[in-house]
Amino acid sequence: MSAKIWWWLVHTMIDTFNLCVLCFAHRLLHVRRVWVERAMVAAVITTTSLYALWDLPQLAKYNNIVHSVMLIWPCYLLTWLIRIAVRDRTTDAVVFSGCIALLFALGVHDVFLNSLAMPQLWATRFFLLQFGAPAMLLVMVVHLARRLNSAVGETRSANVRLEARVDEV
Repeated sequence: MSAKIWWWLVHTMIDTFNLCVLCFAHRLLHVRRVWVERAMVAAVITTTSLYALWDLPQLAKYNNIVHSVMLIWPCYLLTWLIRIAVRDRTTDAVVFSGCIALLFALGVHDVFLNSLAMPQLWATRFFLLQFGAPAMLLVMVVHLARRLNSAVGETRSANVRLEARVDEV
């Protein structure tokens, strides 16, 4: 695989991951913000196109600016989730907002690392965002397992009620 395709793919997937997490959060909390999702899809399509158009020196020069701008989405998501977590105090909102906060912090670290804005970070030469994805996936798996357990319990309860009604009849 050429370096051009590799770096296009890497940067595109970072932006697409943001989109997927945002859509997951909206579905998780039963919110439909079509304009936000459409705006982010448009942003991801735009950045993907830019990454494809730029040659490697341009990509190296501009990708950090693009990723800095794309931090708007996790910032929106984090702010929104914290408001929901404080308001509703649901386990899902609290845990998910903590996970988004971790991803946001790791993303900011990597943007600073890549921009050389903080040279002391460059000494490590170690990007951290990729370690946030498994944490996010773990949160998603736990959430889905809890939902499955709840659905199984509700099904059993409904089955018992149905059997009781059948016995009555």
